[in-house]
Amino acid sequence: VGARELSDIVPRSLRPGGVLVLEAFHRDATKGCPIGGAVVFDPAELPSLFKPLRVVRYQEPLQIADFGLERVHLVQLCAEKPVG
Repeated sequence: VGARELSDIVPRSLRPGGVLVLEAFHRDATKGCPIGGAVVFDPAELPSLFKPLRVVRYQEPLQIADFGLERVHLVQLCAEKPVG
């Protein structure tokens, strides 16, 4: 199951003040490398998928991912369910 399928469930599941942290591949990372579509996102797609949440930090760095040993273009989202 990918983040797209969970984008409605996660915001409802979090308690107020709860935090979502997500790291995945940027669309550019797929050039010349076969990566499954469930973990590949277009620029600024993650904040729009999780709109009910308040974005604490969003970035699209070129760095070594937590799940690999090569420098790749990533998308990283930290978002919080608003309190009240």
